[in-house]
Amino acid sequence: MKGIMFSVIIIVLAGAIIAGIIYHSVLISTHRERLLVEIRASEMHNLYKSILRDFDKAIDVIAPRAISSAISYVVTNGIGLDEADKRLEELIINGTL
Repeated sequence: MKGIMFSVIIIVLAGAIIAGIIYHSVLISTHRERLLVEIRASEMHNLYKSILRDFDKAIDVIAPRAISSAISYVVTNGIGLDEADKRLEELIINGTL
């Protein structure tokens, strides 16, 4: 009778310990996944801010160069630009006139 009682106690304790370990591992994996999602979201936000910052810098560099190129074209060829605003837009976007 003692052997059966000890066996039942050991099985119950082992089951409780195994259930605790499984619960803890599930809890840790969910926490890890949440942290990974937060890190990814943060990195994507930082990338977006970086792109916007680089876009502003690019416009500051490209626009004066496009205007200078248009002036050089007019001076070299002696012909004014037809629809100058569209030609400047083409210069800024494609780099061609």
